[in-house]
Amino acid sequence: MVNKLIGFAGKKLKTIKTKLLLIFLLFTLIIVFGSFLFYKIYYNRERNIAFKEKVNKVYSDILILNKLQFQFVIYDSKNYNFYLTGNSFYIDKHKTLLQSTINKIDSLESEEEADRNVKSNLKKLKAELNEYNQTYSTFIKLIKERGFRDFGLEGSMTESVESVENLSDQVDLKILLTIRRNENEYSLRKDPKYLNLHNINIGLLIKSVEENQKIKKEDKIKLYSLIEYYQEDFNKWVTIDHEIGIDQGGGLTFALKNFNSIFEVSISSIINAVNHSYENLNRIYNIILFLTVSVSIMLSIVLSFIFSSIFTRPIIDLSKSITDVVKGNFSDSVPILFRKNHSEDEIGILFRNFNWMVNKIYSHINQIQQNEKIISQSEKKFRALIENSNDAIVLTDEKGDAIYSSPASVGIIGYQSEERIGKNVFELVHPEDVSYLNGRFIEIINNPNKAIEIQLRIINKAGEYIWIDGCSTNLLNDESVKAIVTNYRDISARRRNELKIQEQYNELQKINDEMDRFVYSASHDLKAPLTSILGILNLAKIDPDEIAIRKYLSMTESNVKRLLKIIKDLTNFSRNERLETTSENIDFERLISESIGSLCYLDNFKRISFNYHIEKSELFYSDNSRINILLNNLISNSILYHNTEQEHPFVNISVQSFPDNILISVEDNGRGIEKEYHEKIFDMFYRLAEDSTGSGLGLYIVKGIIEKLNASIELKSVPGNGTTFN
Repeated sequence: MVNKLIGFAGKKLKTIKTKLLLIFLLFTLIIVFGSFLFYKIYYNRERNIAFKEKVNKVYSDILILNKLQFQFVIYDSKNYNFYLTGNSFYIDKHKTLLQSTINKIDSLESEEEADRNVKSNLKKLKAELNEYNQTYSTFIKLIKERGFRDFGLEGSMTESVESVENLSDQVDLKILLTIRRNENEYSLRKDPKYLNLHNINIGLLIKSVEENQKIKKEDKIKLYSLIEYYQEDFNKWVTIDHEIGIDQGGGLTFALKNFNSIFEVSISSIINAVNHSYENLNRIYNIILFLTVSVSIMLSIVLSFIFSSIFTRPIIDLSKSITDVVKGNFSDSVPILFRKNHSEDEIGILFRNFNWMVNKIYSHINQIQQNEKIISQSEKKFRALIENSNDAIVLTDEKGDAIYSSPASVGIIGYQSEERIGKNVFELVHPEDVSYLNGRFIEIINNPNKAIEIQLRIINKAGEYIWIDGCSTNLLNDESVKAIVTNYRDISARRRNELKIQEQYNELQKINDEMDRFVYSASHDLKAPLTSILGILNLAKIDPDEIAIRKYLSMTESNVKRLLKIIKDLTNFSRNERLETTSENIDFERLISESIGSLCYLDNFKRISFNYHIEKSELFYSDNSRINILLNNLISNSILYHNTEQEHPFVNISVQSFPDNILISVEDNGRGIEKEYHEKIFDMFYRLAEDSTGSGLGLYIVKGIIEKLNASIELKSVPGNGTTFN
């Protein structure tokens, strides 16, 4: 059985684990032992401090005993209640505290810090306290015997004197008062001369009683007895007062004070004895601790050398073999620089496993290299496709931050691939397209592996917005990609063509609509005056009256003028739409004067006051013909729709010059225009007034000229107050 255990232990000790465990246990025991010594040193220090604190508390109680003694002398030694009841708060408290102090000393004697020397000093202190208690008890007894006022010897002396006064009225009160005064003087001053005077006056009192014949014989006998009692009490009072020694600085009072010095010496002796005991014990523990630490250091050094040799040598060999393997890079053959270790410990197992691992790795290395070649070829093909593709590819994470950008993106957005890595794609998106992309991005996130088409505007490096068209697929769950893949291309040119085609289509649609309206309205407006002329001519044929014929001719003239006005407006409309704009110096004064003069045939012309003001300025260049048509139409509108019934009808024309433009204003105080019609009056063939004789093209032509000249027009009008075109 023993042999089996030895064999088992031998096998187990071969392993590194067991060896390290033994070393760990050894050092653990050393640490535990050292910790125990540290604890004992700390424990003794704390106990020593606590013990000294208890000793100091005893000394503090002794000082309080002295204070209580002093308070009794001050307050209760001359307190009427003390002599009446025999009770004193200070005496009771002194007694209780003294007993408590003695109990504390008994407790200190039983503690382990109290060695023989300490116990001897504690017993000495207790004996001194008992002696002090006896002295203090005697002190209290004599105080009570001495008395105060009506109590004790003082009370007895007072009673004897009062009895002498009451026994006979023939006693010499002067001598008696002198005796009492001598008594009080001695009580206050403790001067022996007052004792001599007191004795002399007692003799004088006795002599006066003897010589006084008026005092009866039996009264004299009583008086002698009372004086004798008084003298005995006084002498006894003097003796007791001397023994107490409160005012003389001696007697029991001095003895009680002397005890404080005795107690202080005893307390110091106890503390010194405790310190000496602690230092001796601490010295022993320090020596043991020093030896323990020294042994543990030496042991650790020796074991370190031994085990470093055991552990590091095979590890160095293994490290060398690993270095050789790494340097060989498995490129030629399997390395054979492995340590032949047949030990049964973990290092031996590690070596065997390492040799097996290297062979296994080498057996797979050729397959790995072949796979790398295949992957490299595939990567080259894929990279060639990506780099030579017209479409750009960007990979982003779930937040939209770019993690890859193909080289083709440089030709589209102008940024190199590395410039966009880590940047968010939303930074380039046109503000109007951000919400659109947000919606698309959420759709992409929520639909993995689904291709989502996108078309929006982004800003390139040059600061220009371009249109891109692309397709995004969420491959975040694909372990080989882990990104959102977006293919996109620049469609700005296509988009511009589409927009141009759309604009042309809209323009043609507008022209067609306007042409339809124009043909309809023009044929109607041309037909109306011609029909009127035919009707008037028919009437003239059948009516021979000359006055009627003149009327018909006037009506015909009016319709012809109307027809001419329509033809003129149509001509102006056609010229504005067809002719290119020209640029020449504009003479506003001539144009305005000619426009006003050309409209003199209109009704109400002579009733209206025309005023114009032209600000002198630099030369202004524009299209003279279109400016002329614009002025004619605005001024003719002011004449045609004026309110000539008012007192001072006017039309004011002004031209103001500014650094970059000219402001033309045509103002009248005519009928005015309701605000709801301010936009409509610029439509083709729109007639606001029921009595309108115009073609409905005037303000439409004005609007067209404004657009051709890249100008703007503003209308201000209040019904009944007039209209201003700026």
